[in-house]
Formats: sequence, structure tokens, C-alpha cells
Amino acid sequence: MNPLLKDFRIAIRSFLKRPGFAAAAVCTLALGIGLNTAIFSVINGVLLKPLPFPASEQLAMVWTDDSRKGEHAGRTSFANFRDWQDRTRCFQELAAFTPSAKTLSGNQELKTVSGARVTTNFFSTMGVGPRLGRGFSPGENEIGRNSVIVLSDGLWRRQFGGDEGIIGKIIQFGDERVTVIGIAPPGFSFPTKAEFWLPLGISPRMKTEFRSNVFLSVIGRLKPEVPITRAQSEMATLAGQLEKEYPKENEGLGASVISLRTQLVGNVERPLHLLWVVLVIVFFICLGNVASLFLARAVERRQDIAIRIALGASQLGISRLTLLESLTLSTIGGIAGLALARVGINWLIAFQPENLPRIESISIDWAVFAFAASTTLFAGAACGIIPAFQALRLSQTDVLKKGNPSITVGGSRSIYELLTVTQTAGTLMALVAAGLLLRSFVGLIQTDIGFNAQNLTVVEVQLPQERFETAAKQIAFERQLEAQFAAMPGVQSVGATSSVLLHELEKSLFVIENQMPGNGGKRSDLPVNVVTENYFRTMNIPILQGRSFTASEGEGTPETAIVNEAFASRYFPKGDAIGKRFRFDQPEFKSPWFTIVGVSGNVRRMGPESPPDIEAFLPFQQNGSSYFEMVIRTDNSHPISSGEVLSQIRTLNKAVTVSGIRTMELTLGAMVAPRQFTTSLVGMFAATALALTALGLYGGTAYFAAHREREIGIRMALGAKSRNVTGMVIRQGMRPVLIGLALGLIVSLAVTHTLRSLLFGVSATDPATFGAITALLTGVALLACWIPALKATRTDPMIALRHE
Repeated sequence: MNPLLKDFRIAIRSFLKRPGFAAAAVCTLALGIGLNTAIFSVINGVLLKPLPFPASEQLAMVWTDDSRKGEHAGRTSFANFRDWQDRTRCFQELAAFTPSAKTLSGNQELKTVSGARVTTNFFSTMGVGPRLGRGFSPGENEIGRNSVIVLSDGLWRRQFGGDEGIIGKIIQFGDERVTVIGIAPPGFSFPTKAEFWLPLGISPRMKTEFRSNVFLSVIGRLKPEVPITRAQSEMATLAGQLEKEYPKENEGLGASVISLRTQLVGNVERPLHLLWVVLVIVFFICLGNVASLFLARAVERRQDIAIRIALGASQLGISRLTLLESLTLSTIGGIAGLALARVGINWLIAFQPENLPRIESISIDWAVFAFAASTTLFAGAACGIIPAFQALRLSQTDVLKKGNPSITVGGSRSIYELLTVTQTAGTLMALVAAGLLLRSFVGLIQTDIGFNAQNLTVVEVQLPQERFETAAKQIAFERQLEAQFAAMPGVQSVGATSSVLLHELEKSLFVIENQMPGNGGKRSDLPVNVVTENYFRTMNIPILQGRSFTASEGEGTPETAIVNEAFASRYFPKGDAIGKRFRFDQPEFKSPWFTIVGVSGNVRRMGPESPPDIEAFLPFQQNGSSYFEMVIRTDNSHPISSGEVLSQIRTLNKAVTVSGIRTMELTLGAMVAPRQFTTSLVGMFAATALALTALGLYGGTAYFAAHREREIGIRMALGAKSRNVTGMVIRQGMRPVLIGLALGLIVSLAVTHTLRSLLFGVSATDPATFGAITALLTGVALLACWIPALKATRTDPMIALRHE
């Protein structure tokens, strides 16, 4: 019979004799291999797989770099974009886009569809052609010729049943009537989650003027063999030229070029790497536990092995058998781990964390399978190599001597202690990372956002331009809608704003009366929000000085404004902002002077992590807007539903589009969801590492205490107290733990600086976190050693001596 097949049969029989040992090893290996395979599949899909665009390595984003405010990913105006297009030599093409959304509604159902308005060369820049129909023609970028649309393959199938006859037909799409000219290829979606594309619609003046109207994101395709560093240098030079040519609008504006891959996955690359590092620690802890099981089994089998050698078995054959047993168990564990990874991937895809791009690319492919196979092979070799090596060094005479297991037990204990040191150090590192992230997350959710989000609903309203072309019509409709909502049961207050959270406000250069432009002679942009008089009361934003707007501040009355505390502190540090005036410094129109009548509290518009920016509020009743967000505060007994909102709006005008309905609590939850996701997974994996380390320490301490049963019996027969025996066992168990703690602290202090970008409000070397984690791990280790020590003190000296 083939020796390998014979050894395999022997290994299977030995597992059947010790099913507990085999089950423990398989489950531990399955956990380590499965978790690592799952996270590798995420890293492979998100970071390693090529982007689904032809020659995707040539695609790059071009952003405005505003040195005045430290912003490195700003949008640009169409006029600046045209100049970039005309002057670049590194890019084959530059295209621009701005996100858009349309609401397709049924009887009582809202379907908000994300898309984009793009320049007509967008698809050629991305390197894709339509599946059906055609793309955009150059002239369709002009206002009046831009009522055409390209649909995504998915939207075409869902909304229009995959009807190929839709090409050339005019459809009602949200608030617009457009002609369908093309269907995008399956799987194409850029910007992220876009399902339709409309031409920008540019007026002749926008091609050369309105450089302060920044609303476009720019993507370009580099020429072959042009490195991104060369493109960066060229765009910086072009930005410098435009700053000299248009100093008023382009002062301090540079340009930065970022590869599309970095743009899409840069924010999640570090969290994913952190997750994998923690999981690698968990994996090696699993290996350490399984290796300890094999070491203990080798000690128990020392006489059996010696008898085999005495009967003619070679030491090499014994080593081969030991290694084959390890590889067999690791293979079974690897198969189980692959199944576990499949479950984990399905859970992750179903969970769909908002901050995880390219989630559709995550799958178990050949790369993931190869990773799982190589991990399984490594695990089998790592767990079996030490017992196999010990078998080569066995001395038949020494092993057969009763009471002299020092060769195997002593050597095994040294290896076990080394494993415990590394397990403890790794667990401490994982727990420190989890502790820092947890403290960051707690600090984040406790951050004052500036208003009360409880029982607050936001309704996004888009008025059709052809029916509400004047500010007077827009104001009148908002008044009617506000009255409709206010009359609903349970509604306490209603207001309106141009934007509540997450969306960037329109910014304009401004000057303050009797002051240099901006502050200290530097020009500055002012974010502007248009709100109704009830907005501050509905949001529970305090008015710190002066007053709020009143209903009497309408068309024809003096222009007024409210500024936030950040604005007042920066430009009026003496607290005398009330009564001061400012105006917008725009070449496109002559701005009136706005008198400051109030100072409001600060709001963290872009989320709890973003500090409050300066902000000015203008009265809606003086300005109007075709897009606004209604904010509705209700009591606990009458939560508002989307059906009620749609009914109220349709009562007034069926042509009005509702772009979305959301609660503010869910919006804030989405803001912290990325940190919550990362913190939860790292914390779960760190807790797994702690549990595995504790189990391994308990098992090792119990095992070696059992092998000292005769020694303990003699000590107790000679009068040793229980506390002396307990202390001896605990000291020997804790010795490698303390060394591991010291090593883990040193390494953690050296590497936690890499977590700084993931932390909020806590230092990467926070003493409280390090102290708490060290105390926790020490306490768990003491408990794991104390239980076997307590059991050892109950040894009957006579039974122990008689047994030996």
C-alpha cells in the first residue's frame, strides 16, 4: 500500500478515536481561515480588481485645490473647465459632470433615482459606448437642445421593461420631458450609482463668465504613457495661468490630479487594511491554539510513538504521519472556512455599508479560492511542523522511561510559552485598535451637531422651472405647502431651507462694509443658505444675538441676513456683528448690501467630524428658490409618512417633484455609519482574539498543571498550602502573558500612529485606552490561569503519588 495512503488511513482512525481533539482543531482553523478569506474577498473586490472601464489606469479626477481653505477636492466652474480642456496636453479628453436626482413616483410610492448631468464627451472619455441607440452629440450641451437622456441598463429594464422601442420616444422623467436616445452598457454606473445621464445645458455666458459658480466635477483620460505626476504638474501650471488671468475669481486656486482608483477607494483603503491586520492576528492566534493542541497530543502519544519506533517505524515516517494529520485537519478546516467566508460575504453584501465602494465586485473567484487554499496549506504546515520536528529528535530510551517526560514536556512548554507571548502581544494590539476606534465612535455620536434631530423629517422639493420661473411664484408655493404641512396632525413646526445637511451650500465671494475683502485682506467665500422665518425654531437652532427673520421681510423690504457664530467670531471678534453690512463681490451681478439682524448657533453641516464653517442665512421670502427642503418637526404620537407628504403636495400641484423624504435621525446615522461599521468589525474580531487567547491560556495552564500532578502531590504532602500551589501555577501561567503584554505595549505604541486618520477626538497613544485594555487582558489571563490553579489545589497527594 502507498505509504501516504496508509498514513492517511491511520490519521483518520486517530481522529475517530479522539473526536474532541479533531473537532476543536477543525473549528478553530475554520474560524481563522474563513474570516481571513472573507476579508480578502472584500479587499480583492474593492482594491485589487481592475475598475470596470477600458484602460481604467488612464482615468483620473481633476479637482480645484483651494489653498486659502486647505481644500484639495473642490469643484470648478464651466469656464475654468473649458480653459483646462483647451490647454491640456497630458489628457486625451476632459469631461465634466454634476450629480442629479429624479423622483419617479407611483400611487403612494417614491423612487429616487440617482444620475448625473454631463458634458457630451462624457461617455467617450470613460471609454464606453451605448448598448442601444447613441450617446450625446456636441450641440446637445446647449440650453434648449439638452432634452435628451441616456438610461442605464438596469433602469431601462426595471422602469421600461427592457423595451428596445423606447429609443427615440419622449418620456416624462421626473420634472422633465426628455427624448431617450441611448441605453448604457450593462454594469456601467459612474458617478457611483448613476442610472441616467442628461446633458449639462450650458448658456453662452457660462462658457466664459460665472467663474465663481463652481459646481462641476472633472474626470479625464490621460494619454498613453503619461504618468499622473506629469499631469499634476501641468494642471498646477494651468491653474497658475488662470489665477493670473482672472485674479478676482481664481485667487489661491490650484489644481490636483487623483487617479480614479484612489478617488473611489482611497477612503476605505486604510480601514480595510486595519481589518485585515486584526484578522491576521486572529488567524495566528487560531494557529497558536491548534499548534498547542498538537503539542499536547504529541506529549500524550510519546510512548505510543516510542513503541512504533521500537517496532521498526522510522522517525521520518512518524514525522510524516504527524504532518499529514495536521494537513488533513487544516484541509477540512479550510473547506469549512470557505463555506463560512461565503456566508460572511453574503451578509456583508446584504448589509451594504454606505462607505464601501465597488461592493458589486466582491465575490469568491479564483483569486479568493487560491488565497484560501494557500492559507489552508500554510495553516496545516505551521501547526504540524513543530510536532513533526520533535518526532525526529525523539530518543526511544528516554521516552520509554516512566517519569522522565522532560524531553517532550519540557520542550513543548517552551514552545507553548513562546506561542502565548505572541498571542498575548497580538491580542493586545487588536484590543488597543478596537478600544481607540470605540472611543472615537462614542465621541462622534456625542458631538453636538448644533440642532435637535429627534422627530425631524426632511422633504426635498423640486419645482418645475417652466411653471415656477419667478421668485414670487416659488415663494407663494412654499407658503402654501408650509401651511398644508402645519395643519397635519402632530406637526409642531414647519420651515424651509435650501439645504439642511451633507449638501454643500453655494458659495460667493463677499466683502464687509468698511473692511478689507474677506478677512485680513484675503478674499474668502461665504456659504449661503436661504431659509424661512420658522427654520431656526423648527430645527431648534438658537439665535444667540439679535433676532430671527419675520414674515414681513418680503420683496421690496431692505435686505437682511443672519450669520452664524463662526462668522461673527471671525469677522466681528468684539461681538458687534448686529447692524453690520456685507455684500457679494461678483462680477456677474450687482449685489445689494445685507444688514446682519441676528447671530445663530453653529451647525456642523457636513457631519459631526467636520468643524462648523462660516455661514450666512438669507430670508426665503426675499429670494425664493426652485429647490428647497421642508423641515417638519412632529411629536412622538404622529410620525409623518411619505404617503401623507405626497398627498399634500399633489393637492397643490402634481408637477412638483419630491426628490426624497428622510428623517434627520437616519441622516445623522448614515453620517457615522462608516465608523460604526469599522468599529463593530474590529471590535468583534478583537473580542474573538481575546476569547481564543483566553481559551488557549486556560487549556495550556490546565494541561501543564496536570502533568505536574506528582510534583504538586509531593509539595502538598510535605505541607504546602493551597495558596502556595495556586500562586505557583498562576505565576508559571502568567509569566509568558506578562512578557507578551510588555511586547504588545511597545509594538502598539510604535504603530498606532497609523490609525490617526481613523480616530476622532482621541490620541493614538491615549493612556486611558492603553491602561484599560492592559487591565482587561491581564484580568482575563489571570482568570484563565486561576481556574486550573484552583483545580490543582484539590489534588489528593496520596492518589497522585499512587498514580505515579
